[in-house]
Amino acid sequence: MTKKLFYTKPLAAEYMAKELGVKYTNESGAPLKYLDGNWYVMWSSDSPDLYTGRFYIHPDSYRILEPQEGDIVNVDMPERIEVGEVVSDGLVHISEYHALHDPKYGDIIKIIQRNNKPFFWPESEV
Repeated sequence: MTKKLFYTKPLAAEYMAKELGVKYTNESGAPLKYLDGNWYVMWSSDSPDLYTGRFYIHPDSYRILEPQEGDIVNVDMPERIEVGEVVSDGLVHISEYHALHDPKYGDIIKIIQRNNKPFFWPESEV
């Protein structure tokens, strides 16, 4: 089973939607839309309902979470967490060691900045 990724904070969800085009659903898969300063569940075009739950990232938006060249990332290694920059082919340059880190070792990489803008990493269900 794939983990479901989500935001609990409406401001983070709004920012990621506006800056990166992330799309959301509610827990049952109905699309969410940001209108006039509020989030709505779009059950039908006639009657949207105000929404206050978790903002589940639509699977079509998962590609946005893939590291891209130039991203600043946290690399969560077994013994420590390091900050680095994605250079190419998913390799991360960790400047403190002047070394390239290959994520294929299974370390968790979380984007923290893209195009000099904050990147809010989502939570996930187990």
